[in-house]
Amino acid sequence: MSGDDLRVEEAKSRLAAALDTLEQVGQGPYPEDAISDYLWAKGIRGLRGDPMRCPVANYLRRYLPPEFREGLAVGCTYVLCPQLEFVLTLPDVVREFIECFDAGFFPALEEEGGTP
Repeated sequence: MSGDDLRVEEAKSRLAAALDTLEQVGQGPYPEDAISDYLWAKGIRGLRGDPMRCPVANYLRRYLPPEFREGLAVGCTYVLCPQLEFVLTLPDVVREFIECFDAGFFPALEEEGGTP
């Protein structure tokens, strides 16, 4: 395996691990609140309705080397990272958090200039 291939595999592994961490944080009686608190404590903010700038996308992007960050997007059920030619399925608890965030339930996580 070449050095570039190793960097790609490491980036994929880091992305999956970060998503697994969010899923673990969301275990418990108030999963969406737990994820919100976790992201808040890490200084993560985002824009409602923006798959490239939602808090989950911004959180995941932090775990990728700079050359793989461009184009990372979080949809309704997936994480797409075109630089890695990689798609991950979102865990249900993370998907539910995103739905709540987009519905305006976590205004403290919104970046200024976000969707009203």
